[in-house]
Amino acid sequence: MQSFLKAMVCLALVLGWTYVLAEDPPTTSDEGVFTRAFTPGETTRPGDLATTTTAATPTEAGPTTDTDLAEKLGLAERLLGIDFRPRLGGTYYFEEDTDQAGSDLEWYEARVDFAFPIRRGRTTDVAGYVNLGYTDFNNHGLIIPMTGGAKFPGELYDIELGVFFTKKLDGGRTLGGRVAVGSPSDDPFNSWDEISLKADLFYQMPWRTNMSWIFFLSYANTREYDFPLPGAALLWKPSDQLTVIAGIPVVAATWKPSPRWEFNGVYIMPRTVNLEAAYNLTDSTKIYGAFDWDSRDYFREGRADDDDRLQYYEKRLSLGVRCKPMGNVFIDLGGGYAFDRFWFEDDDYDDRGDTRIDIDDGLFVMLQVGIDLGIVSR
Repeated sequence: MQSFLKAMVCLALVLGWTYVLAEDPPTTSDEGVFTRAFTPGETTRPGDLATTTTAATPTEAGPTTDTDLAEKLGLAERLLGIDFRPRLGGTYYFEEDTDQAGSDLEWYEARVDFAFPIRRGRTTDVAGYVNLGYTDFNNHGLIIPMTGGAKFPGELYDIELGVFFTKKLDGGRTLGGRVAVGSPSDDPFNSWDEISLKADLFYQMPWRTNMSWIFFLSYANTREYDFPLPGAALLWKPSDQLTVIAGIPVVAATWKPSPRWEFNGVYIMPRTVNLEAAYNLTDSTKIYGAFDWDSRDYFREGRADDDDRLQYYEKRLSLGVRCKPMGNVFIDLGGGYAFDRFWFEDDDYDDRGDTRIDIDDGLFVMLQVGIDLGIVSR
């Protein structure tokens, strides 16, 4: 109940801001963030800051441009983890043994993600997004330890619907946020116990040349810390080749030392790391190598403690190729090696030992196909 009340406070805060911002009159221009065509040579990795991002300088608020939007949405991808591109993707994990005698595990994941414009105003932009995920397991009788013999789910769903907004303020400042509701579960939307809630606010203000401060407040009931998380970071962009965000709980950087090479990195406390090095073979094709340390959280229906979450952690080394074979269509094909991976069900990472299921290291392959609408340059 306390978790639910805290989430409601955050949701009310963001919804209140959205209501106030909705009074902004819409722009008369038909050209918007979802209509700009891809320009050859745009090669930023998904989740990177837009190559057009610049630290703000004090100016009066004026009409929102596509460059402004690219900056805001690129920032949102880093801070909020939203990918605004319509895309369909899948990952297959080859069968490997677990630490339970006679039990192994293989699975595949499928995802559909897309965003859509809600309104575009003179200084305010609002967009919605939908994320749909499905995971099918072949688990051969796997059980979750210390749960009275509860079987590991055969299927998991991850459904999320959200609204994101940004508002351009006087003096080069920007206010933004996100509110989302979802149900990552084996029985989605069965009850309030399977509902996920997210609410975020961020505020960006110019400081010095090529520098700005970002302050934000973030809440999600899928995290192990059950309170709104405050944060602050300094954004520094001395050139189009280098962008750095340094703060708590996020550190990120994009560096392009030459037209061919680019390096990207993100660290989000306490246990999220994404690193990538890419080489551009042509304006529309690149090869890359990456390291990722990620996690996922689900609310298993019927769990003994409503605060518990079925959690998965893994580290991955991957190689792949990304290309744009025609127009705005992109393809990402890759694969690699997943290791140090395990499932457990608890509300605290430090208590993972009791219900932990270890999975042997193994291979995976992945494929994504989508449309790059030029929201941020890639």
